[in-house]
Amino acid sequence: MAVGAWLVVVAESLVAATLWALVHLDPEGEAMGQRTAHGYIFALNLLFRPAILVFAAFFALRFCDA
Repeated sequence: MAVGAWLVVVAESLVAATLWALVHLDPEGEAMGQRTAHGYIFALNLLFRPAILVFAAFFALRFCDA
């Protein structure tokens, strides 16, 4: 169980480190910047826009006679 838990922690850290670097990149190409608001908005956009589109398509098909 300990080895399995350790492997899960390693996998989570690989994903989390990549996302942390993604949201802290500077859009002007200056690598890791101090203005992280753009990165966090970009990450939220990546996470929630597909889900919102799926729900919108579902409700559009549900309420329209298409």
